[in-house]
Amino acid sequence: MKNELIKAEDYGLEPKKGEELTSGLKVILEERKLLIQQFEEVSKMELCEENEPIFRELRLKIRDNRTKGIEKWRKANKAFFLYGGKFVDAKGNLESDVNIGMEDFLIKGEKFSENLKKERLNKLQIDRVAQLDKYVEDAAERNLSLMEDDVWDAYLTSKKNAYNDRVEAENKAEAERLENERLDKVQRDRQLEIAPYIQFLSESLASQELRTKPENEYKALISELQKSKIAHDKKQAEIQAENDRLKKEREDAEAKAEKEKKDREAKEAAELKAREDKAAKEKAAHDAEIKKERERDEKLEADAKALRDAQSKKEADAKAKADAEIKAAEKAKKDAELAPDKIKLEKLRDAIISLQMPSVTSAEAKEVIRKVKVLLGKTETFINEQKDSL
Repeated sequence: MKNELIKAEDYGLEPKKGEELTSGLKVILEERKLLIQQFEEVSKMELCEENEPIFRELRLKIRDNRTKGIEKWRKANKAFFLYGGKFVDAKGNLESDVNIGMEDFLIKGEKFSENLKKERLNKLQIDRVAQLDKYVEDAAERNLSLMEDDVWDAYLTSKKNAYNDRVEAENKAEAERLENERLDKVQRDRQLEIAPYIQFLSESLASQELRTKPENEYKALISELQKSKIAHDKKQAEIQAENDRLKKEREDAEAKAEKEKKDREAKEAAELKAREDKAAKEKAAHDAEIKKERERDEKLEADAKALRDAQSKKEADAKAKADAEIKAAEKAKKDAELAPDKIKLEKLRDAIISLQMPSVTSAEAKEVIRKVKVLLGKTETFINEQKDSL
């Protein structure tokens, strides 16, 4: 248990004041002394179900000494000082506000000229920012109020002229951009329109010439190109008609030659088939005769083989019977020789099975008995297996 010595002076209090504050604890601590004596006796008691009520009763008394005694004393004294501190803060704030009010009023009178100058400069800054704002983007970030009037006028004029020059240049650039866009569109449209007639141009038309050529000259050019295309298409149609005629004559001649070729090939194929059918018929008759002779030879061979197999089986059966009789005689002889050993092994097995285990109480000894039984069981199995293999 803790047994620390807490001194009032360590917390900024006089010893007498510390004694006054802790006087209320004396009765509570005296009661606790008795409880401590009881605790020292009870703590030596055995932890069992019969002693549970004693532990509970003493625990509740110690808890009440803490919650209804020590904690109640602590909260009551702490609340006294807490409310006292709040009272001091409220009283101090009220009295300080009187002084602060007088100080604020006097500081306004003390800095009247300075504040008046600040207000004038601030208003001048706002007015000049409003005038300059349309000509520069960061007018509000510039210090304009300290400029002399002539300097300010010159400064404003220069920014205004620079702005107007920039606007004029931007407008000119925009007009040029729009004109270029118009000419680009004229060029694209004319290139698409003239594309079908490009082969009829006597020389290539430059892009710059195409975009700037006057409309009447361009229309005249398109008209001439259209006429050239009509004449060219007519000539191509005549050439195509002649080509179609020649193609038809060539196709008719090729079709006639193809028909004569097919008729000739059909006749040759018919003659070839007749010859092949005759040869196939003769070959079939020959093959049938050969097959008949082969089947007769195979039957004779099969009969001979069956006779040989029957003789071989008869000889094998006789040999197997003789071998079985010899093996049976040998086994009977061996069994007769091993019979006494088997009986001895069976008696050993029976003795192991009937072996009585001693009665033990400890877990370790019981585990030994269990393992011995397992080993005896394995021994019994081993004897049976070895005995039967003799």
